[in-house]
Amino acid sequence: MAAVRLRLLNRNGKPLQLHLQACDVKSKEEKSGPENMLTESSTGDGFLTESGRKRASVILSTEDQSNFQVTQMKIKVRKGAIGAKCGLVFAYKDDDPFDAEKHFKRFKKFDAWDYKDYKEFVQDNVKTPSQSEDEPIGWFELEDDWNDVEIKLQQCRVAKFLMVKFLCTRQDSAERLGVQSLSFSGYLCPGAERLGDLDDLSPEGESFDGDAVTGLCLLNKTLFFIQQLTRDMVTVVIDGLICPDIAMTRRCNFSFYCTALLCTIAFPSKIFHLFL
Repeated sequence: MAAVRLRLLNRNGKPLQLHLQACDVKSKEEKSGPENMLTESSTGDGFLTESGRKRASVILSTEDQSNFQVTQMKIKVRKGAIGAKCGLVFAYKDDDPFDAEKHFKRFKKFDAWDYKDYKEFVQDNVKTPSQSEDEPIGWFELEDDWNDVEIKLQQCRVAKFLMVKFLCTRQDSAERLGVQSLSFSGYLCPGAERLGDLDDLSPEGESFDGDAVTGLCLLNKTLFFIQQLTRDMVTVVIDGLICPDIAMTRRCNFSFYCTALLCTIAFPSKIFHLFL
């Protein structure tokens, strides 16, 4: 089941450092620009838009714009009326040279959304998330008296870019939008271009009846999945010196992943259901 894979990805995700590529609004001043959301310190102004702008979109990626997966996000907004009330998260690929205007135009239809549109979307999609890159893979909402929220994304899509849209402020009377910080967990995915997205198991260039998948394709996907979850195994010895319990947990996880690989080879029809 896909839920099993998603649960494993969420449990084993590591802190992911993303970098600002573009923002569609100006900031209040230089020290309150959108890049401040991504710094470890949360004692400054964070991100404050210029006066009159109550929504904003930011585009993020790795430093070299390589593939990655985000599994979880932590969002902290400013206190009071200016704090972001809700928003959407998109993960997508674009292999052309980076063009911020092109990226913002791709998701422009969501710029007109207000809180009512957001609530209707969530009600319609919470059980059946879209598979299209042009639809959100996650969303968030903050209560008036709570400034922090942690969300698990509905899909862990391999992507080169992440766009976060802050749709509105807590109160219409707010002068501007304010977001204190953003942080992410997930995986770097070097080499994912060769295997393609895990959400697409259909081999290209071959014709099969129904949803048939070749054993080689399934094995490749399983190997890639295990590689994602065990990418940090080189730190086990170091962690063992510092905290033996952590090392033991990771060794047990590694044993589980190896067992999963052997099961894939021996019982491919059973393992296939993990990726449906």
